[in-house]
Amino acid sequence: MPRTAPATLRLASIVNGHAGLTSAGATALVEAAEVCLDHHGHRSGVSLHVRLATAKPVAHPLEFTKPTPTARRANHDLQDAVEAGAIAVAVAWLMAETDYRVVQRSRKGTGFDYWLGHTPATFDARLEVSGILRGDEPRVAARLATKLDQMTRSDGGGLPGYAVVVEFGAPRASVGEK
Repeated sequence: MPRTAPATLRLASIVNGHAGLTSAGATALVEAAEVCLDHHGHRSGVSLHVRLATAKPVAHPLEFTKPTPTARRANHDLQDAVEAGAIAVAVAWLMAETDYRVVQRSRKGTGFDYWLGHTPATFDARLEVSGILRGDEPRVAARLATKLDQMTRSDGGGLPGYAVVVEFGAPRASVGEK
């Protein structure tokens, strides 16, 4: 039965169920995303506008908790927090919209960040993620084009790939597929 409303993206949902993300590591990613969202005054339930290719953006409610003072201090370097937080948002979107899970971190030089699979033992797709603390649509689109181009290094295997750019100011995400 078709979904009538966009899926709610729950950041805490990424903490379990991935062969390639430990609970502790995923929790750190979620905390970073919460700090970036809170930095812009966003609260749980804010709409994350997700654009796939050239389609009209879909507004997904985004659920998260307000970061603790300790989480804010631990993620005080917003450049690092943006990159980590973008991974949390991208994985939450993938979990809601696909049947992929993170199965392994990729090595440097491959052109992507994570292997995705339908089971913990399969490597079925690639994921590249980037984050922007605040930027306009042209900046997000340019970053997405760069990330898709970067992924060509690993196109030879014939596996699908997703590039996701998360911008925390709006907030929004652009998703490209290969």
